[in-house]
Amino acid sequence: TAGANALAGAGAAILYAVAWAAYRRYQLIGLPPAFVLMVLVTIVSGLLSVRRASLVIAVLGLVGGFATPLVLSTGENHPIGLFSYVLLLDLGVLAVAFKQRWPQLGLLGALLTVAIQGAWLFARFTPEQFFLALTIFALFGAFFAALHHAFVEWDGRGGRKLTSTVPAVPVLVAGLVFLACWLLRWDVSNGPWAMPILGWALGGLLLREARLSGATWIGAVAGA
Repeated sequence: TAGANALAGAGAAILYAVAWAAYRRYQLIGLPPAFVLMVLVTIVSGLLSVRRASLVIAVLGLVGGFATPLVLSTGENHPIGLFSYVLLLDLGVLAVAFKQRWPQLGLLGALLTVAIQGAWLFARFTPEQFFLALTIFALFGAFFAALHHAFVEWDGRGGRKLTSTVPAVPVLVAGLVFLACWLLRWDVSNGPWAMPILGWALGGLLLREARLSGATWIGAVAGA
């Protein structure tokens, strides 16, 4: 029932809070145990959401999973570890979304991924990590573009309702790439053709996405 699902979701939220408080506020446990506990809560929430067919539990587990690296952050810069965790989390979200036919869950995961990328870009990004950031953003852009096309192929109920919004994610990722370039104040010593080539490549990818998805507004963004 809805009441039971709400109670289960509240229980997950309380467990997240307990793990955070035990580590951050009262120093009862170290970082590794706190991280493992919060990851376990996320996994159990995902499994429980499938068992009870509850989108509410799935959303709470998803939000808690993405909040874990933020609330447990030590202030150090480890982008490979961070985005490896995010990728694994997104794969779990994808599995639940497909099994339960919840495209909105996939969309929420995509938007939270972009939010994590943006937070890292503003808080931890350094010029030496530009090509690493470019690779990370490109991989996630391709991942969610593939997710969109998979949802388009659905024959189940509601499978096509969010297909016009899921393509926004590759566009947001492309925007993060250009934001990274702007933050670097791209030095002309890197080559006067570097930015135009990057722009043409991203524009080509967005045009392809527009053609496959039928979202004409993406074509307008690519042209701009």
